[in-house]
Amino acid sequence: MAIPILRFIGERVLHKTVSEHTKFGGMMDIKLGFAMLKDRRVPFRPKLLSLGIAAGVMGLLIAVEFPLEWFLSIVLPVIGVAISAMTDGLETILGTLGVAALILPHIAPKALTLQMRNERAGIVEEPMPSVASHEVPYVPEYDLPRQAPTLLISKQ
Repeated sequence: MAIPILRFIGERVLHKTVSEHTKFGGMMDIKLGFAMLKDRRVPFRPKLLSLGIAAGVMGLLIAVEFPLEWFLSIVLPVIGVAISAMTDGLETILGTLGVAALILPHIAPKALTLQMRNERAGIVEEPMPSVASHEVPYVPEYDLPRQAPTLLISKQ
């Protein structure tokens, strides 16, 4: 009797906690991460770094599951190996992409992440120059007249 009540309360607490962070614009917005993985404005290095971290996380998960899968393949030789290979393959590909999509908005340049969040929310601002193309916007305050360098010699 107590276990179904605890399960119900636990599911509600988990749902309430996770739903606050996974909503649009939240800390774990996976749709934004997938959009950033596909977008050309996001530099290559953050994409590669997030995929590398995600591959490492999934590798650790597979290493932890290995003893159970080994036992399953001994108990059920043909079916166990097939199930193990199928789940490892799905974990490796889909899990890596999912974890990378969760990590990328936190690794990518903040200005670009904010711009893409605003674009997805329908807030249109003036376009930002591509981060990957090294375009530098013109700032008139820094366009000072050039002077010849002067040499300061102190007399002792």
